[in-house]
Formats: sequence, structure tokens, C-alpha cells
Amino acid sequence: MPVPNHIRRLRSAHGISATQLAHTLGVNQSTLSRWESGDREVSDDGKLQVAEYFNLPVVAIFNFGYDPLRDALLRTMDAVTALRHEVDELRLERSV
Repeated sequence: MPVPNHIRRLRSAHGISATQLAHTLGVNQSTLSRWESGDREVSDDGKLQVAEYFNLPVVAIFNFGYDPLRDALLRTMDAVTALRHEVDELRLERSV
């Protein structure tokens, strides 16, 4: 059974497209999509690659149980994503 993960949240917080990340990791975009949705188990090598790419421990990305530090990290990533969207909107307003 696939372990829930936060790859999509990390991508969004870092402003990285699925295509970019899949290319960097050397996997098909459909494989990455299935990893993100939990439809496919991420191999141990894949988990290490994702963790190294984002410079995070594997347990911060893949749910192996409750971890208050991971939860704080995820809230921070969501806040960064929201701020990124606000900045993008402000840039659009200024360009008009």
C-alpha cells in the first residue's frame, strides 16, 4: 500500500512544475503524478531522490506516522505557496 506523501505540496511551495521535477528525477510525468496521488508506491530510491532534491529528510515528505515537526513544515510550505500566489497576482496587476 502506498505511503501518503507531500511531493505535490513541496513542488507547489517551491514553484516547480511536475514536468520539471519528473525530468530532474528521471521519471515519467505520469509516474510522478501517480506518486503524488498515492496511486503508486514510491520506491526507496525514489524517496531518497525526492528527499535529496528538496534537501529534507525522507520522513518529512512521506507519512510514516504523526510528526509535529513535519506538520509545522507543511504549514510553512502552505504559507509559502499562498504568498507565492499573492506575489504573482501583484505582478500581474502591476503589468496591466
